[in-house]
Amino acid sequence: MVSTRHHPQAFQPPAEPTSPPSTTSRRTPRTPTPTSSSSKTTVDSPPPPSTRRATSRKRTSTAPKTETLEDEIKQIASAAMHTAEEVSSSLTTSMTTRSKDRTRSPQPTTRTSSKRRSRSTTLSYEHTAPPLLILWLLVSLPLVTWDFLYMFGRPHTMPGGRIHNYLWKPYALYGTVDYLYGWPAWEAKNGFAAAQSALNVVESLCYAYYLYVLGARAANGDGFLRGVVMKSIDMSAWRDGTRIVVRGGRDVAVAVVVCFAAAAMTLSKTVLYWLNEYFSEFAYIGHNGWSRLFWLWVVPNGAWIVGSAYMCWVLGEEIVTGMVTIKGGRTRRKDDEN
Repeated sequence: MVSTRHHPQAFQPPAEPTSPPSTTSRRTPRTPTPTSSSSKTTVDSPPPPSTRRATSRKRTSTAPKTETLEDEIKQIASAAMHTAEEVSSSLTTSMTTRSKDRTRSPQPTTRTSSKRRSRSTTLSYEHTAPPLLILWLLVSLPLVTWDFLYMFGRPHTMPGGRIHNYLWKPYALYGTVDYLYGWPAWEAKNGFAAAQSALNVVESLCYAYYLYVLGARAANGDGFLRGVVMKSIDMSAWRDGTRIVVRGGRDVAVAVVVCFAAAAMTLSKTVLYWLNEYFSEFAYIGHNGWSRLFWLWVVPNGAWIVGSAYMCWVLGEEIVTGMVTIKGGRTRRKDDEN
C-alpha cells in the first residue's frame, strides 16, 4: 500500500475565464493563466481584441458601403430618366410647333422645293403685241401659203396647167416679171425658188402657232377673233397705241421665241433672194424696165423685208427686256450694270 503521506496533493481548479470585453470598451482584458504548469487540462483562449475589433469594423462598414452604392445608382438612374423625359418633351414640343408652322405657311427648306418655287415663278409671262404685228401676219400668212402652193404645184399651177385658172391666174403675169417663177427657171431645172418655198412652209407653221397661242390666251377670254383679229384692225386702238396683252405661262413665252425665229428666217431668206439676183447679174429680172421692176418686184418683195424686220425688232426688244428684268419687276439701268 502506498502511504497516504506521500500521495500527491490535489491541484487547485483553474480559474474560470472572464467574459470577452465589449467592442466598445477600450480596456485590455485579463488573460487567465493556469495555476500550475503541470496541469493537463487546457482552456482555449479567446481571439485577440485587435482581431475581433477589425472583424467587427469590417462587418459594420460593408453594409453601409453597399447601401450607399445602391443609393447612388438609384439617384443616377433617376436623374437619367428625368433628363430623358425633358429631352423627349422638348422634341415633342418642337415637332408640334414645326408641324403647325408648315400647316400655316409652308416654306421650302430643300433644293427641290426651291426649284419648284423658282419654276412656278418663271412660268408667269405677259406678252404685249402691237396691232400692226398681228395685222401683218394676218395679211402675209395667206399670201405666203398661196405662193408655196404655186411652187409645189408646178407645172400644173403654171399657165397652161390643169389648175392654173382656179387660184393662180395672177402668176401668169408675175412669171414674166421674175423668171424664177416662170417657164425659163422650170425648164432650166433651177431649184432655188422651190428651196426658199420649202422654208416658207416652216415659217408659216411658226406664225400659225404664234397666232394660235395668242387666240387661246387672249385677255379676258375673248378668243382669237375678238381678242386678236378685231383688236388688230380697230383703228381706235391704233390711235391710242393700245396693244394686245396676252398673259400665260411657258406656252406664251415659247410662242414669242418661235415667232421671233420665224421672222429672222423670213428676213434673212428675202435678203438672200435679193443677193442671188445681184450676184447673178440680174439674170432673172434684168429684162424688166425700171417702172415695171419697181412696182411688180421691188415693192412686193421689199414688203417682206420691212415686215419681218419690224417683227424682229418688236419681239427682240420684248425678249431682251424680259432677260434683263430684275426680281421685283424693275429693269436694270446703266448705273445698276456698272
